Amino acid sequence: MHLDKYYPIYFNQPQIASKQIHRLFYHLLSHGYEDYTPINSSSSLGTFHCNDHITHIDYVWSCPLLKGFALTACIFDAQDICTSDHNPVITYYDMSLLFTSTKLAYACQLKHQTCRVFKFDSVTKSQWAEFTDKADLLCDVLPSAFSSWHINQMCEYLQSRILKAANATLPFSTVGNNYTPKVPKELETLTQHYRFLNRLMHSIRLLRKYPLTYSAAHEHKWSIHLIRLQNILQLYKKVFTFIPTLPLSLSSCRTDHFKSLLDILSNILKSLRGFHLLQEKEFQDFSICARLDDRNNNFETDLSAFIDSALSRTRHRITLNRIFIDHPVQPQLLTNPKDIDDAVVNHFQKFVPIKSTPPTSIELLPDRWSIAYQPMDDVSSSIYDSLMNPPTLDEWLSTVSSAPNGKAPGPFMITYEMLKHLGPRISGLLLILIYACLFKADIPDLW
Repeated sequence: MHLDKYYPIYFNQPQIASKQIHRLFYHLLSHGYEDYTPINSSSSLGTFHCNDHITHIDYVWSCPLLKGFALTACIFDAQDICTSDHNPVITYYDMSLLFTSTKLAYACQLKHQTCRVFKFDSVTKSQWAEFTDKADLLCDVLPSAFSSWHINQMCEYLQSRILKAANATLPFSTVGNNYTPKVPKELETLTQHYRFLNRLMHSIRLLRKYPLTYSAAHEHKWSIHLIRLQNILQLYKKVFTFIPTLPLSLSSCRTDHFKSLLDILSNILKSLRGFHLLQEKEFQDFSICARLDDRNNNFETDLSAFIDSALSRTRHRITLNRIFIDHPVQPQLLTNPKDIDDAVVNHFQKFVPIKSTPPTSIELLPDRWSIAYQPMDDVSSSIYDSLMNPPTLDEWLSTVSSAPNGKAPGPFMITYEMLKHLGPRISGLLLILIYACLFKADIPDLW
């Protein structure tokens, strides 16, 4: 912000300065700026000291778009270093947390329309081990210091380290943000494997046509492709009449100019193509039958939907791209789609006031519901004694290991596959975050 616009100070006219200062604070308050008290390591330490009089800055103002827990502000004792009667206030943001807080805004400004999807089906044991070591190495904070943080800071710290380790070690592909699969996941996975085999055969044909281009890079790529090929053969072993033996290196295939390797890959590709066509046909038949059943059911249960479907009518809806909240103190113009959706939901939830007041205790409930909430005689009350005990590390690891694979990570962007391969250091920090959530009965904003 430009302070000279809102806070003009004239040294020869102090009365103007005293009046103009209110404009600065009004601007900060009306635009949602948040205030934080600088850390003061001593009760006798201030930002100004003269003749045994000590004053200090009360607040450091921060933009609402930047997360407060990423800000550190402290008073530095400079009396032993210089002769000034002022102590500076050091204010800085944690770069990793700051990037995590603003990356969505960067993506919106730069119009990034893609996101990263990790290929967990082709991750090798060595890559998982490298991911584990990398994630543990990036978490250099002490558990005692980590436990004193806000849960949002804990969450974003762990998220940034885990994702940084995953981006550096795990294979991934880039897809559009608006991508929504129109086929079942099994069929989509089969399609990806089929395309992978096509690309692999094309690269082997080029290598056969231009043998002088062979290099050590081809051997490295083949070692990665070999693992995925073995996973494909194991996943669809019922499709193949026999499981072929794949060469461990490409150098052994140069004697016959890769003919035997191309024959093996061609047989795998033909079998997979037949299975892929069969699965596509089954999905098409299932989709047609499902649409017909829906239309028949709508004819009996929802006639309006049946007419819309029969006439191919589409619904018209109003899309809000901005909302202005006319607040007397804090007017706001919302342009973020998520903020707009939240504001619309909040408006219609409070548009019609609820006249009834809920009971404040179980005793005030009607008899019908009061009996339902009474403790059951055949259930011992001792079962609740250990209910609020925090989980141990072994219990937490056991819970994570039993979680299903292939699930969407959500806003946290950390998948169960990543959690299962975390090292002891970062797993301990994650357990501290779980303790804090249970103790405070709260969860981070990213969850």
